[in-house]
Amino acid sequence: MLAPHGFLTGAEWAWGVVYKRYAQMIYEGKSLMNGGIPRRMSGTLKDDFCRLSPFGPAVTPAVRSALDRARTKLLDGSLEVYRGPLRDNTGKTVIPAGKTVKIEDPWLDGMNWLLEGIQGQVNG
Repeated sequence: MLAPHGFLTGAEWAWGVVYKRYAQMIYEGKSLMNGGIPRRMSGTLKDDFCRLSPFGPAVTPAVRSALDRARTKLLDGSLEVYRGPLRDNTGKTVIPAGKTVKIEDPWLDGMNWLLEGIQGQVNG
């Protein structure tokens, strides 16, 4: 593990949900060739497409509680992950004030920046 003492949780795909969606589309006669099966599939915590990984060993009860509150707000729509203003770690505004990018937005697939405060650089 890269940061065993700094790990809070992570996001993971709920593969059973993903495979079930694809199986249903195939059952319905859809295919990539006829445009019935999308090349990109996404989802959220709310539709069980993804879930949070177990908490890391450094997560205190207070942090657990804060994460649970944030998860609840994500589920009820009162918290957005990508709401501007957001700047990258070079100071460039990547999402302007007043703009929200939904987690399902394909724009995020091309993300090539690190959020302000994160050390490192993007290659490519």
